[in-house]
Amino acid sequence: MNAMSDVTRADSWTLIDRMRRARESSGMSQTAIARHFRINPSTVSRWESGKTPPTYADVRLWAVLTEVPFDWLAGDDFTPSDQGERLTSR
Repeated sequence: MNAMSDVTRADSWTLIDRMRRARESSGMSQTAIARHFRINPSTVSRWESGKTPPTYADVRLWAVLTEVPFDWLAGDDFTPSDQGERLTSR
């Protein structure tokens, strides 16, 4: 896939898509992410599959670990209602 099609497709990415993309681009495995969070790798898998939404703090740390801007990772269509709560779609 060329870079241009990636840019076009990026407009429709969900939080889940961006989290997975950031992790893969950083070269980190789900297990490596889980170690940094000190959680079970299955939790990372549930976040990436959309089964369990991450908290605001989880997404902030994910951005730091994968070296992507938090605003890009969280996206415009997601907002934290509180820094300790789960991200929810508007």
